[in-house]
Amino acid sequence: LRYEAKAPASERPSAGGVAHPTVKPLDLMRWLVRLVTPPGGLVLDPFAGSGTTAVAALAEGMNCILMEAEPEYNEFLRKRFNLNRRDEWAEMLGLSD
Repeated sequence: LRYEAKAPASERPSAGGVAHPTVKPLDLMRWLVRLVTPPGGLVLDPFAGSGTTAVAALAEGMNCILMEAEPEYNEFLRKRFNLNRRDEWAEMLGLSD
């Protein structure tokens, strides 16, 4: 693991030309989820932001639950996970019919 103070440009999603201010390096987050979560476990991220923790969890074969209180960050999450419609969110969450 090599420490980097912030994520490289390639890992910094933007929405409307604005990048999220505190994107974490993906390698760091992958290491952290492996450190604290059992294989196949569930990662809870109550401050989802741009979704780096979710990307790390999914890459490590884990499930994740994201929460975000700031509505403007939802655009970052939609872009990062290619979810453009409310029904896609519902399907991802298992809420669709």
